[in-house]
Amino acid sequence: MTMGGKFGFSKLKGDLDYPIWAMRAESYLICEGLIESLDDIVSTQSLLEGQGTQYLPMPPTDPKLDIKGLATLRLIVEDGPLSQIRNSKTLGNAWVTLKTVYDRGVFTLVDKFLNLQYCTGKMSKFLSEIRYIATALEMKEVKLPLIIINSWLLSKLPPSFEGFKAAVYNSMRTQEKPFSLETLSSMVLNEAKRQGAAAASAKKASQPSYKGKGDASSSEEERAYLTKVKKEWRKAKGRSCTHCRRPGHKASSCFILYPALKPVKPVKVEKKKAGKKEERRSTRDEREEAQVALSVAVDQLTADVRALREVNW
Repeated sequence: MTMGGKFGFSKLKGDLDYPIWAMRAESYLICEGLIESLDDIVSTQSLLEGQGTQYLPMPPTDPKLDIKGLATLRLIVEDGPLSQIRNSKTLGNAWVTLKTVYDRGVFTLVDKFLNLQYCTGKMSKFLSEIRYIATALEMKEVKLPLIIINSWLLSKLPPSFEGFKAAVYNSMRTQEKPFSLETLSSMVLNEAKRQGAAAASAKKASQPSYKGKGDASSSEEERAYLTKVKKEWRKAKGRSCTHCRRPGHKASSCFILYPALKPVKPVKVEKKKAGKKEERRSTRDEREEAQVALSVAVDQLTADVRALREVNW
């Protein structure tokens, strides 16, 4: 996982990326002013001949600066390496612990390089591990010849790469200089992608296509077979009319042969809408109010006429 923020480089994951990470981590600690050089926190002691070098942590000269350096170191490692230095009290102790665990020796790296195997579908990971090991060996001043690395890489490829390997071997014979590891890795990765695309296309082509009964691409034999099966099923069930050849009824009840048997569809009565009901109700109410007003007016007129008659008489 690439770190964001101010670090700008990958965290330590394991032994494969330790050599490059160690260079960047040392440079970062120096740039931050936490150390002047790696000798401030680690001392080396030569062992007996053939036994290599021993690394020892140095006591901190500035405890506050050392605590800050230890905290910074914990931020630039992944969870696995972080668990290795969880009990470290000084920056030097944490650095020596990481170097002891993840800085592999030359023989260990060579053994891992020779025993590296390709896993199906993981070509990118396989090539990345080869580049990491080659870089780690170069950091230890052990540089394998390119012709050996290229030949070993090609020998580990699966059988599907036989044609590709033959073409590469022919090119290697005609060229004065062998391919670089980056160039050969790019060629292998492109061939793996090409084979993957070809396999996907072949798998898609081999899958059967399911056609519907109305599909124009269906063959005449398929349609004839389906029609025959349906007709036999209808005849067996007695659901085919011998007059109109339609399913669902017999000739004795065929509407085409006997039109009188066709039922008369009932006239649909339109449902009254709620709006019309309200309109009719309001009209009825207005009519009743008009009748009441008319009755009152007639009664008043009758009373006036009676009063006039009494006065004249």
